[in-house]
Formats: sequence, structure tokens, C-alpha cells
Amino acid sequence: MAPRREPRQARSKERVERVLVAAAALVDGRGLDAVTTNAIAEEAGLPVGTIYQFFPNREAVLVALLARGLDALDARFAPLLAPGQDQVPLAASIDAVVDALAAAYLEVPALAVLVGGLRADPRFAAVADANNQRVAGWVAELARRRKPGLSAARARVIATAAVAAADAVLMAWLREVRNAGKARARPLLDELRALLNAYLGAVLAGPK
Repeated sequence: MAPRREPRQARSKERVERVLVAAAALVDGRGLDAVTTNAIAEEAGLPVGTIYQFFPNREAVLVALLARGLDALDARFAPLLAPGQDQVPLAASIDAVVDALAAAYLEVPALAVLVGGLRADPRFAAVADANNQRVAGWVAELARRRKPGLSAARARVIATAAVAAADAVLMAWLREVRNAGKARARPLLDELRALLNAYLGAVLAGPK
């Protein structure tokens, strides 16, 4: 569900930015059900017609907001998977990545509510799944750097399994955060660290 048109001029880009910031504020402040094109326009201080210049409906705004949020999440932890971090012990890298992901889900505007509330909707799941595939590519590259004997196909399977497992646990953690608070949800992050350490530690161990 793409935007109606991509903004090219500075003024158009500024308006799209106002739309997305307003939508994020509504999501975090009042919940998904409060997000309508009229509410976004009012929050952004724009005529509702301006919304429709760039987005065909509220769902397109939310898809763009989810994609933007996932890009911000990726920016938080992608440097931790870069070649410059290859000498860091695997357990320390996993700790840093889990911490970065958890912080991003709580700090990036609207992200936690969007992934928690819309992940099962095919229109939004496609965006999240595409992002998981991108992340799996980074993890596969990391796996082959840490164990060059791995084939590209095997590295991709390992990465896909690790990313899918992490995504599932993080979604459970977000639900627990909403229901019981961060402190009560914390053990799920500890279990995610243990899971990733056990799995990746085993498959990447042995001769390089």
C-alpha cells in the first residue's frame, strides 16, 4: 500500500513529515482506533485534502509510519552487526543487539503500538516481513564472516531462523510490557539472549 505520490519538493516533504509525526503522536497518545485522516489533519494543522495528496487512506499513512519506524529500529542495531564488530565476543554482540532492539521498540514513536496491534494484518505484516528479510541478510553476512566455511545457503537459513525466533520473542515481550510493565517483562529479554547464545553459539562454533 504505497503512498499516492512521493514528495519531491521541500514543501511537500515537510508536509509529509508533519503527517507522519502527527500520526505517530495519535498512535502513542490515543491508540490506533483514534487514527483517522481527519484526526491526522487536525493534529498536523493541515487541511484533510493535503493528506489525500500523498496518501490514499489512513492505512497508507500507517504503513508508511511502520516502515519509517522499522528503518529507525534498524539504524539502532545495524552498526552492531557491521564487520568492525566481528572481534567482539558473540555473547556481547547478542546482548548489545537485544538491548538496542528493546530500546528502539520503546523509544521510536508509534513503533511498539504498530507492531503490536497490526502485525497480524497482511497489509502491515508484509512490511515487517520484508524488514525481517533485510535483517536476516545482515545476520547471514555476519555468520559467514565469523565462520567462513558456511555456505551462503546455510548462513541464510541460520539467519532466518534466528531473526524469526527473535521477532516472536520480542512480540511476546511487547505484549508483556503492555500488560505488566517493563520490569515484569524483562525475563523474556533474558530468555531471548539465552536462546540466541545457545543457537548461534552452537552453529557458529567449531573450525572456521
